[in-house]
Amino acid sequence: KGAQTEDPHYRQISDIYLSLPSHIQKEIYEIAEKATRGAETPYEKALAIQKYLQRHYRYTLDVKEPPDGVDFAAWFLLGEKEGYCTYFATAMTVLCRIAGVPARYVTGYVASPDESGVALVTGKEAHAWTEVYLNGFGWLDFDATPRSENSERGGEDPLGGEEDENGPNQPSPSPTIPMPPEETPPPEGEESPSPTPKEQEQPTPEASPDSRQSPEPDASPAPDSSSVPPRDPFPWQILLALLLLVLLIFWRYFMTEPIRKAKRHPGQETKIYFDAVCLILSGMKIRKRPSETLHDFAFRADEALKEKGWPMLSPLAFAYAASVYGKRTADPEMTKACYLAMRDSQKPFARIRTAVKRMIYGNRPSFS
Repeated sequence: KGAQTEDPHYRQISDIYLSLPSHIQKEIYEIAEKATRGAETPYEKALAIQKYLQRHYRYTLDVKEPPDGVDFAAWFLLGEKEGYCTYFATAMTVLCRIAGVPARYVTGYVASPDESGVALVTGKEAHAWTEVYLNGFGWLDFDATPRSENSERGGEDPLGGEEDENGPNQPSPSPTIPMPPEETPPPEGEESPSPTPKEQEQPTPEASPDSRQSPEPDASPAPDSSSVPPRDPFPWQILLALLLLVLLIFWRYFMTEPIRKAKRHPGQETKIYFDAVCLILSGMKIRKRPSETLHDFAFRADEALKEKGWPMLSPLAFAYAASVYGKRTADPEMTKACYLAMRDSQKPFARIRTAVKRMIYGNRPSFS
């Protein structure tokens, strides 16, 4: 699905850029069906094919030339399964056409400006990629080539090893229990003194009523149970406050979550999803400059996102610009797909950080 605008060129573009040679093998059609399974819109299909190639095929400059009579795309997709940008761009173009998405193979150069804004372009910067035509938007770039070469995997370090001589297998010495000293027997002829209570050594007169009222000097008063401070009651107030805080956090999350917010505000889906994507990009230090138009911002953001292997901002930015300046309403499902593709590209910690920022500050304001 594209924007709800009539594209007079789409039929002619489709007739040209959906054509395929008759010798395409059945297995390649199966790869296209597997890669786009679950994708509904043309944009989702193109993005799914790009990710499929990046995950299942290896980048290398050391490749074998296909034998005479062997199709170039089949040699890469079914045979070697490794290659450089020419192989990835060709494969993505073929798979997109099989999936019903008009696509063409493009060659050019990748210019990477330095800090001064100057880019030195030589033959090393030559590159190939795929352009996909979306109804109502035009040609958009998709680069299936992985951004870095696959590094060799090192072997895992084995666990274990020899036990230390003083390790757990050695018995630890038992603690020595001190024995009480032996009593010296009394000399012969003397009786051993029998233990007598202290009261017998120093007899005291019988207790009189007056003596009973005098406390003994070394007697300590027994603790009175009534003097023990009562135990603090269970802090129900603190527990209730924490519960209310948790409920407030969940309420704030559901109120600011873009998909739920878009359902509550029909007709404003494009703005809501564009604001949410801008908040995601702000965490990557990608923000619109005051002097930039929406289109310039989208093109600059696409270059930065392409380096990271992320989906492009252009479809959503163009739809938002059309809704602001042309008063045209874009397809909500397309704008939602653009937001989901950007959200799913975040790492888990980055998604949590974005959600917290959205709950505290709200979405980043859109540009008009």
